[in-house]
Amino acid sequence: MNWIQRAQLTLQLESQAIEGIMALLDASFESIGELILNLKGRVIITGIGKSAIIAQKIVATFNSTGTPAVFMHAADAIHGDSGLGAKAGCCALHFEKREFAGDQGAYALD
Repeated sequence: MNWIQRAQLTLQLESQAIEGIMALLDASFESIGELILNLKGRVIITGIGKSAIIAQKIVATFNSTGTPAVFMHAADAIHGDSGLGAKAGCCALHFEKREFAGDQGAYALD
């Protein structure tokens, strides 16, 4: 297989993956978007491992587009830093467990 064929195969696989994700979009996607858009506080995004790296990039994107957001490592949240989300109107997006957010009165989204 030459380089062009590999590139074409890669693009074909990625295209199929995107089509699969499109099929998963439902009303909950719109609800999350509206929640974030109308949020009075900040979005807290968590993750562990590789998902933490993705979470940090999402935080950067939110902040650069005017949506206040912070990253909190999920292990730190479990060990007491969940007070970051204690302010009313916060929304926590988690790539892992979401146990702490409900304790603080924040929205918890997976």
